[in-house]
Amino acid sequence: MKKDGQENIASISGTHIKLSKDAGDPEKKAEKSFELTPELRKDGFPVASTTFRVILIPQIKFLFGQYYPDLNLTIDFSLIHIGLSNGYVSAAPTLYPKKYKSTFELVSIQKDGIAFADSEKLFSVNTQTGVVSVKKSDSLKAGSYKVTIKALTTTGLEFTTNLTLAMSEG
Repeated sequence: MKKDGQENIASISGTHIKLSKDAGDPEKKAEKSFELTPELRKDGFPVASTTFRVILIPQIKFLFGQYYPDLNLTIDFSLIHIGLSNGYVSAAPTLYPKKYKSTFELVSIQKDGIAFADSEKLFSVNTQTGVVSVKKSDSLKAGSYKVTIKALTTTGLEFTTNLTLAMSEG
């Protein structure tokens, strides 16, 4: 298969299409799309073909922290220490590139590695921003609360990340 006059941008092996390693954006920051037209040949003549589009997207990063793509530097803020009965509102998680951001949802909560039943609905996630909120409550016990958040992207891909809130009396 060809790309802009180049040979061998893609190959077919069995039921898999393999793109060459230099098929996408060399900087890995921009989308790159290709129209591929594989052919089925019999006795050297094409008997069937179809055209479809392949879109290569940059690697999506999803985390509580900061990501600096120009430096490929990640700063992790996924462990936060807070007072036990205080309320808390997190910063929004980072989803890079931003154009793929869609919605967020709360997947699970664990306290000290064991599933936590949030019967009082003290933990919540803003579905538009991914911000995690914890209501002020005297019923929470000291420990490490790991909140797992899922990002649903505009590409249909799903990513999860964790925010651990270490709660202690203070």
